[in-house]
Amino acid sequence: MAKKKVKNTTTVSSKVSNPNHPLTTKPTITFDFSYSGWLKSVKRREFTNMLRDDSQFAEFLIQLFTKIIPTVQYNWNTIKTNAKYQFPHCHTISQDKISEVDQITYEIHGKALRDEMFNDELNYWQLGISQSLRVIALYNHYNNTMYPLFLDYHHELHPSINHNQDDIYAYNYCPYHKFS
Repeated sequence: MAKKKVKNTTTVSSKVSNPNHPLTTKPTITFDFSYSGWLKSVKRREFTNMLRDDSQFAEFLIQLFTKIIPTVQYNWNTIKTNAKYQFPHCHTISQDKISEVDQITYEIHGKALRDEMFNDELNYWQLGISQSLRVIALYNHYNNTMYPLFLDYHHELHPSINHNQDDIYAYNYCPYHKFS
């Protein structure tokens, strides 16, 4: 039995487009997660980023990867130049907190990651959208890259009497030590 030939009368269009194609979107900031200890938790006299349990950790990770990072990437040019107004939780770390960030970073990573010599190229940033979670990161102006250093889950670096919880110092859960 011979096969019938099917005649296709539809013309093929080779012009398929994707408006979100990664090669055509505007340049944005890059997040580099090469400092592997950035999810470690510490407990100090005036700062803790310990958590209650793995459920709380999961909630924060969802917030981080579905809200904070995409929002910062999409709006980086606005944040970098006009953070106070549209993104009040995204800003450079104030001068009076740099020493504390240096100490926490050293405790988490075992080394200093910011050098005074490169102060013009490297800045500490706090990145947050709403609620309490803040990413503390090192921003390299030269290559437009953000390096997360640690998470401030409870907004302890810049505490607020209205929003900080009293019982966070009872938390002892560190996801990094549990899963690594």
